Amino acid sequence: GTSVIAREFSPGKPQPTLIRDVRQFTLDSNKNTLEFDEKDEDDVADEQAKLEAERIRQALQEEIAQGAVEVVTENDRVVIHILENASFQSGDDTVRYAFRPTLKKIARLLETSNGEINVAGHTDNIPISTSRFRSNWELSTSRAISVAHLLLDNRRLARERFVVTGHADTKPRAPNDSGANRAVNRRVDIRIVVGEDQISDTVMSTNDAAAQQGDTQ
Repeated sequence: GTSVIAREFSPGKPQPTLIRDVRQFTLDSNKNTLEFDEKDEDDVADEQAKLEAERIRQALQEEIAQGAVEVVTENDRVVIHILENASFQSGDDTVRYAFRPTLKKIARLLETSNGEINVAGHTDNIPISTSRFRSNWELSTSRAISVAHLLLDNRRLARERFVVTGHADTKPRAPNDSGANRAVNRRVDIRIVVGEDQISDTVMSTNDAAAQQGDTQ
């Protein structure tokens, strides 16, 4: 007298439906897979930057030993720090003649790299006000332009890859609380985005800046 339905599906013992379980598992599985793949791509780019930095360090061993340049990585970017003591006179934007062969060497190294080349000038926090430079903004930008022009003497480097910026004292590497730290902050950075071909839309490239300057004259 007991039906099969009543015996197998007695009330009071609800079970989650098979459809609900499968849907939840599928969504979580896809999400985890996507996040894992994105992390892998970042790791590959970081590793490429480390390999590129090591190649540049090997080529610039002498300059690094002299304290003229430093080579570091920032995730998928290689950064060549050009320190002021070897490259510029204090308060001036003309690259020392003794340092120009180093820039030629760096330009040859950039031939085999890919991606955007950002040349950025930096100063310490001591203000400057001269007939040529009204502020550290102008000094840092002018120094970056000087370095970019010398790199572009190498005709194998495409102008479209270059972006020139000046940051004054807004991006220090060390606190401006000693002479040694301020010397570290006075620099021009050459930042290479490894494996990227796009140019940033937020800053002007050298050819765009030249075009705008021509329009205003």
